[in-house]
Amino acid sequence: MSSKFDKQIKIIREGVEKGFSANKIQKILKSKGLGMRRKTLLGWVRKIKGVKKKPSPSKYVPRKYKVVAKAKRVKVSRVRVAVYGIVNNEGKRIEIEGNPKAVGKAVALAVKNPPKKKIVHAKAEKLVQKPLVYLNKEEEWDTRPEVES
Repeated sequence: MSSKFDKQIKIIREGVEKGFSANKIQKILKSKGLGMRRKTLLGWVRKIKGVKKKPSPSKYVPRKYKVVAKAKRVKVSRVRVAVYGIVNNEGKRIEIEGNPKAVGKAVALAVKNPPKKKIVHAKAEKLVQKPLVYLNKEEEWDTRPEVES
């Protein structure tokens, strides 16, 4: 006793040999209770006939059926924060810019250590990587520094 799949393939082969259309083969399969999806049937018909797939099948699809995907523009969020306070009776300020995660890390460093110069502009990523370039580890803030975003 052969399986349902073997019976389907046998009917498809016979239909292709007789020159039947895929539509006619599908009707024969359905009448015998061996129906299959159209896409699967067409795949088997092509395989049996030995038809190769076109190199770019989307070229043959009418424009009205083509789905045109619009490129989504990913907005990279940038944040600017200023940390300022007093060191030895002198006001100092460090302005940090970058992505939110890096700015958070940079602010944590800047709150602990004041900047080397009176005003420092720094990219958050660079400040986190090389804090000694921008921050003075030897000094401390006189009072708790303010953070302004």
